[in-house]
This record gives sequence, structure tokens and C-alpha cells, in this order.
Amino acid sequence: MSGLGPGSAVRLVAVGLLHRFTDDQGELFLVARRRKDAHLGGQLELPGGRVEAGETPESALIRELSEELGLSFDDKVPMTPVTFSFHRYSDRTVLLLFFAVPYRASMGQPQALASDSIAWISRAELIASPMPDGNRPLVAALAAGWPAPPSTK
Repeated sequence: MSGLGPGSAVRLVAVGLLHRFTDDQGELFLVARRRKDAHLGGQLELPGGRVEAGETPESALIRELSEELGLSFDDKVPMTPVTFSFHRYSDRTVLLLFFAVPYRASMGQPQALASDSIAWISRAELIASPMPDGNRPLVAALAAGWPAPPSTK
């Protein structure tokens, strides 16, 4: 296996699988459409971003969800690691850390502050949606049933 090469750096990225369960629509996940002028512009993605120096992946994800969606986190937010992905795009190499984050009304109403649009979609829609190649392990985990939807009993 070849290395990354001189001067290559791996970008550590924390990604949130923000999810909620509603009585009328069932399990939903929040996705954003990347701005057309951004890396992988126009594609659907999950919210998140680069882990900056001095941040943990979890604190970076809280910062990114606040910056990208306007959400606030007053209390401890449970974040469950789902999977990870190491991927080489033509212009960058990333290590994506995916976390399941249950949405709570106390976080506020999500807004598309850093994307063209956002939407709550079903698991089936998320699995079927074209997304960046780095998301393949997450799509596989979702297709395998992770995270399990909450019991309605």
C-alpha cells in the first residue's frame, strides 16, 4: 500500500448523522445540499466539518452543527460513533468520523446556513441518494440497520 506522499495531509472530519423519529413520518435524517461552488458541489451530504487543532471530534461536530445549521447545544449531547471512512478524492484525503446525533427540539430549528438547502429524509431515501464516495461505509451501515430505529412499543 502506498503512502500519502510528501506534503500530503489527511483531513480529519467529524460528520453528524442527525436523526429524529416522528409518529407520522417515522425515522428521518437531516441532509444538506452542498453549495455548487464548494468541493463536491451540488451533492447531498451530512452536516459536519474539519476537526481543528485542539478540538475533539465531538466538540468539532457541535461547532459545525452550530455554524452550518444554527443549532444550539446547552446540555450534553449523546453522540454515538457509527463508522469511519478513509477516502482519497482527487484533491484531498479525508478521514471521516460518523456520529449518530439524536435531534432534540431544544436544539432549535435547523437552517441551511452553509448549504443550498436542507431536508429531513427517510432511511430508504438516504441510502438511495447519491452522496460523496467517502460516505459509502455509512450508507452500508444504514443499509444494515444501524442505528436501529427507536421502538414504537
